Amino acid sequence: MNYMEPARLSDSELYKLCQYYGLNAKTWLRKFAGLLPEVLRRGLHRRRGCASIHEFAKKVAGMNERTTDKIINLHKRLQDKPALLKIFLSGEQGWSKLEAVVFIATTENEQGLAEMTKKLPRSAIVEYVENYRRKITAGGQVQNDPAITQAAVELLTKSQTQ
Repeated sequence: MNYMEPARLSDSELYKLCQYYGLNAKTWLRKFAGLLPEVLRRGLHRRRGCASIHEFAKKVAGMNERTTDKIINLHKRLQDKPALLKIFLSGEQGWSKLEAVVFIATTENEQGLAEMTKKLPRSAIVEYVENYRRKITAGGQVQNDPAITQAAVELLTKSQTQ
């Protein structure tokens, strides 16, 4: 897109440009979040004059401390789940979706959950996780209930038609 003075844009053009920039900002912030664990592991933040990973994230991307902590903790929790970890590190999906599924993720179901994060909106994922957690039996085993998956699919269908 060529730069044009905002004052010369119509309301519609200005709004479209805001949407375009906003979408790109989210994409790059997700990609940046995927880099933070490696920056921390290497101690790169210290070599760049930052006292902490929090300071580094704030200076480089304007990320607050709470979000930085969430990202670092999420990375730790995804270490034994390569499919979900790959999505996180690449910035393919937002960390809030992954944060929602990490509570029920196991090495057995992580592939399905990874696909779900790519296809469903966060609200459908949250509902799926809540329903999934309700189905846990006293013995700790999860009952396989196709109604749970169906509920998530219905939410996806609703969100796409609106």
